[in-house]
Amino acid sequence: MRIRPTLLSLTSPLLALALAACGGGGGSDDAPGGGSTAERVASCGNAGGALRIMPMGDSITEAETGHNSYRRDLWMNLVGAGCQVNFVGSHSGVSGGSAPNADFDQDNEGHWGWRTDEMSAQAAGYVSGAAPDIVLIHLGTNDLFQGESPAGVAQELGGLIDNIRAGKGDVRIVLAKLIPNVVDPGAVAALNAQIDGVAASRGVSVVDQSAGFSTGDLYDGVHPNPTGESKLAARWAQAIQALRS
Repeated sequence: MRIRPTLLSLTSPLLALALAACGGGGGSDDAPGGGSTAERVASCGNAGGALRIMPMGDSITEAETGHNSYRRDLWMNLVGAGCQVNFVGSHSGVSGGSAPNADFDQDNEGHWGWRTDEMSAQAAGYVSGAAPDIVLIHLGTNDLFQGESPAGVAQELGGLIDNIRAGKGDVRIVLAKLIPNVVDPGAVAALNAQIDGVAASRGVSVVDQSAGFSTGDLYDGVHPNPTGESKLAARWAQAIQALRS
């Protein structure tokens, strides 16, 4: 069942103020609190300022008009668990506008159609500017669609992690195994088989977003429907909570 925190009971003006205080609904974010990244991660944002999370990826992260993306369910999950959260990124909303529901922090680093190398070229600047405590990476789908080998994508994901750390050395990173799609499921499976190795070589966490996710959780064979968004969010939330220990 989707967690519905008390934010949902706020009237619209109060909701806007609450989200603004956490960095939601705007293109720029407030500066981090006075505490350290380690303090914010361990407390899930209840000490040292709100926990700054950067959802990074392609269209699966950004979503399009008519869809909230997994980010809404993740926000609700974390806030419902008592976390103080600030989603950060260089833009807000979804591709083409705003999400259907405006009751969550819509800032993100999802870029429709982007490959891993395109994100890698910009990652240090994005991370330096937004100062996230945690970066959630779901990337590689477009690379595979455009004919890059799974081994090549895995190598680029390692470079992306290096560039993220160049932007903020103490950032925590969670790297996803990709959700399946109907276009090239074999390539996705081959890349996913290499994700653990990439993560081990860079000392980052892994979340298996492919586990329990089927093409029935997609609305167009590539992008998650509401059920798929909920599944993605639940696994991200578990990974974020695991970083606290």
